[in-house]
Amino acid sequence: MLQALSGSCSENAILFDYPALTHIKPSTWFPMSDDLYESLWWWWKGRKSKESPYVFVDDHPGPNYGRPYKVRRLFLTSLCKRAGVKPFGFHALRRYVASVLADTHKVSPKTIQRILRYKNLHTTERYIKNLNRDLRGTLNLLSQKKVPEGSTRKEKEVNPDKS
Repeated sequence: MLQALSGSCSENAILFDYPALTHIKPSTWFPMSDDLYESLWWWWKGRKSKESPYVFVDDHPGPNYGRPYKVRRLFLTSLCKRAGVKPFGFHALRRYVASVLADTHKVSPKTIQRILRYKNLHTTERYIKNLNRDLRGTLNLLSQKKVPEGSTRKEKEVNPDKS
């Protein structure tokens, strides 16, 4: 959630947790990517309920006007239907993001844990699914002939006469 501070916008978001079995709403300030910041700032400036401190608010006349959305149960289902893809939920998005960060961008599990906001690293590791199925290609990285620059090891010399 993006919240206004004295008429300006912060480049951090306030994220609320709703832990099971409690009614306490702990919150955390969390940094946003530049793209997310720009998108949310655009939504913030264009919202109908200017007096609300929230970005995404109910803009339909009625008792919830200007209040943040509470129910998002059908949000992704309706988006998937409009896009013509098999329905998926927010849980699938979290798993996908964790996998892409780990496999494609080589982000450490500890950093992914902070992004997903898990207290236990083991929970994060369950989310990380291996998208890279090319084990042979990965193992071949270990047997490359060239040694990186600045290495103290000498490059293997290949003598074609000794076969």
